[in-house]
Amino acid sequence: MSNNLKISFGIDFGTTKSGVAFYIHDNGKLVRCGDLDGAPLTSSVAINRSTGEVVVGSAAKTKRIEWGEQASYIHSVKMNMDNKNWYIEVCGVKKYVEDIASEVFLALKREAMSQYNYDIDSAIVAIPVGFSPEKREKIRQAARKAGIEIKTFISEPTAAFFANYKELKNAETVAVFDWGGGTLDVCVLRNDHGKVAELASKSLALAGDNIDEKLAKMIHKNVVPDIRFEDIPEIDRIHILDRAERTKCLFLSKNEAQCRVPRYISDDITVSEFIKYGTFSALIEPEIKEALNCLKETIEESKLNFTNIDKILLVGGSCNLRPLQEILVKEYGKELAEKIFFPDEPEWCVAEGAAILADKGGRYYTNQSVGVILADGNYFEILPKDTPIAQWKNEVRFAVTDQSAEARFIFSGSADIDKMSERYNLFRVEACGFLLEQIVLNAMIDNDLIFRVSAYSTFKKAIKYENWWKYSNLKYYYKI
Repeated sequence: MSNNLKISFGIDFGTTKSGVAFYIHDNGKLVRCGDLDGAPLTSSVAINRSTGEVVVGSAAKTKRIEWGEQASYIHSVKMNMDNKNWYIEVCGVKKYVEDIASEVFLALKREAMSQYNYDIDSAIVAIPVGFSPEKREKIRQAARKAGIEIKTFISEPTAAFFANYKELKNAETVAVFDWGGGTLDVCVLRNDHGKVAELASKSLALAGDNIDEKLAKMIHKNVVPDIRFEDIPEIDRIHILDRAERTKCLFLSKNEAQCRVPRYISDDITVSEFIKYGTFSALIEPEIKEALNCLKETIEESKLNFTNIDKILLVGGSCNLRPLQEILVKEYGKELAEKIFFPDEPEWCVAEGAAILADKGGRYYTNQSVGVILADGNYFEILPKDTPIAQWKNEVRFAVTDQSAEARFIFSGSADIDKMSERYNLFRVEACGFLLEQIVLNAMIDNDLIFRVSAYSTFKKAIKYENWWKYSNLKYYYKI
């Protein structure tokens, strides 16, 4: 690091864009770092399989074209985080998803050093609501390979909320509408003086990339209607998708935009299409309405309605789309439109919120209880509600009161645990059935916010139950 300033880092590892924000404690200043143009870094990776050269960001597309058949181009490694069988072979070595993801973290680390002379050694990383334990572990491995230790994960909606806390602190209920390039994530939050709990969330695999492709297909059909879009060479698809994205962005301020692609498919074809804003708006109206329907369903799932929602926070690059805001007003009226809070640069909110929380030192607390049902039918609490999660552990000893050859634990504490299909056969421990025997249950919450237990008999201490029971849907809230 270039000086003795206390700097906290927050990272938004996004589907199509990634960025890091620095919170400088001494002056409360937030600094953003991504591409050199001030935008978040494109989460694309190009690898030359023959030489091992790696390029990350917007330049990866160019390298993919330049290297030709020797190139592997990964548009969004985040989409493959749970694919155990995914890999590419580079110089005879298999590169797995965590290896490719680490290249994005490394690129952010390099840009931070190059642009600001700051070394990112640890950070809070924002992840989508419901990100599986396996995906969290892959992200942690990827960051560690890049020399970044993840202090904790924070959900993207919670990070976005705290990035705008000054403006939203008086709102009790906030719907976060996070629409990026790869996914739409909607989450309803309840805010109780900085105690933020997630009431409901939904995700939709519909975002900016889908709109780019739809626009590209329309332009392609206008120019070469006899050739299917799917049948054109990959190089040409990359070209026209890139130009379609640029055209889409022009509609933020223009009512007409040109999409131009020289030497498209062959040297004889040049794409040069002028598109009216009205045509573009009508083209993507179905996607906008589907996204807004996801917002409506999430609010309903939270047991609220639009009247109960104090603010709707729009974040993510796709929230810049003019048709989104126009249709939102058209569909739900001006009263709802007044509830919309739209930050100046919504694509940076998640990284900034993570950086702020890295500095403020907020904590996760449990928003539910977890326990077991005893032999007499009573509920015994192992993890109480409102417990600080960090480094939580608990050892509980149970007596064996009959001659059973096993002790069976039946967990409870929330509706989703009670609905588990294998609830009554989930966790068993070999026992001796002696009156003086005790079953020792060790419970903990790991760094990925997963509740885990293991157990053993004091009469068979060497035989520990190896298959840990884990509960990855633990409800929690964040409080600064």
